[in-house]
Amino acid sequence: MDSSPGSFTNSFGTRIDFVPGYIEYVDRVIGLPKKASEDYVHASINAAGGHQNLDYAKVNEKFRYERKALSLSGYAARLARVYMFLDLMRNTNAVPQFARHLDIGCGIGIQPRILRALGIVDHTTGIDVYDRCTGVDESALAKQHRRLRWMRALEPFRRSAVKVPPEERSDLRRAVVEKVLDPLSPRHRHKHQVGYMPDSDFYRLKYRAKPTLDRFIQGDVFEIKEKFNLITTFTSFEWFDARTILPKVASMLENGGMFYIWVSNWWSDINVTRLSGHFPFACQRLNKDDYYRYLDECLPDHAEAMKGTYAWFDPGHPTLADYAEIGYQNGLMALDFREYNRPDPFGTHTGVSPLGHIALDGGVLQQVLDEIHQFRPDIRLTDLLPLSHSILFRKFDRSVKLDEAGLNRATSPVQFQYRPTNPALRLAKKLAVKAHPIYRR
Repeated sequence: MDSSPGSFTNSFGTRIDFVPGYIEYVDRVIGLPKKASEDYVHASINAAGGHQNLDYAKVNEKFRYERKALSLSGYAARLARVYMFLDLMRNTNAVPQFARHLDIGCGIGIQPRILRALGIVDHTTGIDVYDRCTGVDESALAKQHRRLRWMRALEPFRRSAVKVPPEERSDLRRAVVEKVLDPLSPRHRHKHQVGYMPDSDFYRLKYRAKPTLDRFIQGDVFEIKEKFNLITTFTSFEWFDARTILPKVASMLENGGMFYIWVSNWWSDINVTRLSGHFPFACQRLNKDDYYRYLDECLPDHAEAMKGTYAWFDPGHPTLADYAEIGYQNGLMALDFREYNRPDPFGTHTGVSPLGHIALDGGVLQQVLDEIHQFRPDIRLTDLLPLSHSILFRKFDRSVKLDEAGLNRATSPVQFQYRPTNPALRLAKKLAVKAHPIYRR
């Protein structure tokens, strides 16, 4: 179909007009790639068409390198991701203590080391398609953790600086907040980058052991036959097809075990792929064939690089509801979840957020949604807003059937009454009941 110089017509016959100056804005603040990332091209399971098609030995040889140190801000960002997991754990009755832990797509392996150091896991294993992990200087992590605790001293200065509304701040005050205090504050930096700000307990996390990774596996997670109590993936779930990896995760979990993911939301403009175009939500509002054709026709100098970036992401482009449903089909119950929206409508390195698009054009999200419904009618308006999701699953036994014994077990905690035999404890119970009538039976 023909498209005018200022528009693109999708395969359903809908013409999408270009927003004047939008592609120049994207190029200025985000950048338009001319070459896809090497790991997207060579180390992506999705780009390879499945884990069985990836040459793991070749990938490891091509990308192996050593990392000796980690910056304080880099460490803080990874600790904040662990804190997001612990935050969800607080909403369950599960004790945050696990014997055997597996981190999928561990990268340089900081999060599993932190879980080990905090005493959350007794034994931790990391796995990735190539080795970025074994060269980490573990002795420096404890030092960074101690340094991080001193950063809370910035909190009173920031509270004082932000008492003035943003529109009334002087250039100096704005510079102090935006260029000094927020970048230095781990909590506020994470809020602006991810949309989640840890509470003040973040600074109270204490190491109880060395930040050690007990084992690293370079290879295919689908080859693992072991069982674990906890499985996590902090930054890599979009590298897998959810309908393939979730059944595998379920097979590796003990009944009652936990699975935690933090994953980028494909449907948010601009998502982790940083793909864009001449109009908002370019790669979301076009199906794959149309987006590739748009790139060929309208961005030919960047087409191959952007196609390579597109291809590494989970091809099913799941929503939060999709993850929960696929998990349940495989014996994983979503106990809790969070959605994270960027609080800043406009970002120096992230472009316009969905909230920013609403501020600039109140009708744009409905237009985007109408076009998405031409090929994905299940997508809802709320799917377009979050930058990312985190989900906490528990493995349940699908073979269990409801019977009288099960009902008795379910009612036992409800009908529980404490009947002390010790006289002192009987008196204490009597006084407690008088003081708190809600406990009277």
